[in-house]
Amino acid sequence: QRGSALANAFHGTRQRLEDIRTTTDAQLRSTVDQANGLSQQIATLNDKIRSIEASGAEASTFRDQRDVAVNKLAELTGARTSQNTDGTYTLSLSDGKPLVMGGTAYELEVNDTPPLGLAEITLDGEPADVPQRAPQHEVRPLLDRRGGHQGVRRPVEHVMRAARVELQRVERPEEL
Repeated sequence: QRGSALANAFHGTRQRLEDIRTTTDAQLRSTVDQANGLSQQIATLNDKIRSIEASGAEASTFRDQRDVAVNKLAELTGARTSQNTDGTYTLSLSDGKPLVMGGTAYELEVNDTPPLGLAEITLDGEPADVPQRAPQHEVRPLLDRRGGHQGVRRPVEHVMRAARVELQRVERPEEL
C-alpha cells in the first residue's frame, strides 16, 4: 500500500510538471506572437514615419504610436532601441540580432526541442538571446519556469521528501 502511495505521488508530480510545461509553453507561444505583432507594427510605423518626414510633414502621431509599441516590445523581450539617421528605429535582442530594422520585422519562432519537447525561441533559425537577468521581461521568466527552475523544482523536492519519509516507514517502522 505504501509503495502504491509512493507511485501515485510520483505520478501526480509528473502530471503537475507536465501541466506546468504545457501551460507555460502556451504562454510563451502567445507572448512570442504578441512580440511578433509588435515588431511588425513598429516596422510599418517606421515606414510611415520615414515617408511622411521625407515629404517635410510632421509624423508625431505615428512616432507616439511607435514609442508605445517599442516600450511594449522591450517589456516582452528586453529589446534595445537605436535610432537610425532616417528617423526609423532598429530594435535588437541582447546578442545584437535585430527584431526590427527600419521597415523590416524579423519574426521570432517557437520550436519544440528534443528530447523533452520544450519550446525554444529562435530568430533566423538560431536560438534567440532573451535577457538572462531581467525578470521584468516576460519571455525569460516563462522559459525559466517551464525549463526546470523554481516553478518545477519545488514539486520535485516535495515528492522526494515524501519518498524519503515513506521509505523510512517501510524500512524502519519501529523508529517512527
